[in-house]
Amino acid sequence: MLTVLFLSGKGGVGRTLIITSLATALAMRGGYRVWVVDLDPNATASRVLGVNTPKQR
Repeated sequence: MLTVLFLSGKGGVGRTLIITSLATALAMRGGYRVWVVDLDPNATASRVLGVNTPKQR
């Protein structure tokens, strides 16, 4: 079993793109089962990966 953890703080750009691209590549090309946990209140990674998220107020 391969475990990879990406943890980042506030600020900067490109984290969501890198994480979602890597997760997609590992799942589609590498045959891995991938679990992405999106703790961002904006749920950007979830939306990029096609997860239906509740609309924010």
